[in-house]
Amino acid sequence: MRVDKWIWAVRMVKSRTLAGDCCKRGKVEINGRKAKPAAAIKIGDIVTVDNGSVWKKYKVTGFIPKRVSAELAAKNYEDLTPAAPDEPTHQKLPRTKYWGQRMKGEGRPTKKDWRDIDRAKNQYED
Repeated sequence: MRVDKWIWAVRMVKSRTLAGDCCKRGKVEINGRKAKPAAAIKIGDIVTVDNGSVWKKYKVTGFIPKRVSAELAAKNYEDLTPAAPDEPTHQKLPRTKYWGQRMKGEGRPTKKDWRDIDRAKNQYED
């Protein structure tokens, strides 16, 4: 089976065109070698796909002739991608400590926030 058709059928990319483009740009490897869109794959091959900033590694366990649901598609590959290391959880610091910065998504400061900011500024200026 063609590699571009397989990565499209098992839902690694959204369209067959994108699958071919990924192969042409060198973002798909079969057993460690760059693959062209028409490269043949067989059961047991290791297919590596660049999904943005992460390389995903899959073992081919079956073929499907057309695109199917995610549950059925998952039966045709085995995910070999190593688990990402746990990122440290982001702890929210008190705003009075860093009065000049706000966390993303907090929106505009409230009246209480402004008072805390003013107190913090006065504390550091004295």
